[in-house]
Amino acid sequence: MLAKLGVPPPATFAELTAAMDKAKAAGLYASVTGNKGWKPVNLDYASIFLNQDAGPGPVYNAVKGTIPWTDPSLVKAVTDSAAFYQSGYLGGKDYSNLNFTQSMQLLAAGKSPEQALAEIGQAVEGYLAAKAVHQVAQRAGVDMPICSGIYRVLYEKLPAKDLVRDLMSRPIKSEHQ
Repeated sequence: MLAKLGVPPPATFAELTAAMDKAKAAGLYASVTGNKGWKPVNLDYASIFLNQDAGPGPVYNAVKGTIPWTDPSLVKAVTDSAAFYQSGYLGGKDYSNLNFTQSMQLLAAGKSPEQALAEIGQAVEGYLAAKAVHQVAQRAGVDMPICSGIYRVLYEKLPAKDLVRDLMSRPIKSEHQ
């Protein structure tokens, strides 16, 4: 879809929102994200904004209770998250009607995004985002084993059971440094 819009995969937040604005202007969803049924996507976006805007240090300190959740950096992250939603970047008016699980089941069945689109009548959530996140992580030299694994399942046809095995056999280490 990005190619059809003449937009390269975004590498920055500004490029991401510019691509989303272009998609909206073309009458498309800025992204297809859903929270129908169970609401994990809300948690994902809250975590993304808290960790990106405030940083993992303040989030960790708030969890430990050494700074309040009303710390300005955390408040800014929540405010930015709300603005992102209000801008229509999360599936527009259909955010609460789109189903992530259904999309993932179609992909697990080996159906292409195009087949899934034809079957469910909407884009498959996260397919393009997985590639963009993988590319940004590689350029930045950031180890993101789960995101990398999802990319491998979607684009390199790695069986999901192999991804789970690989992730579960990784050495245990601190994720907060």
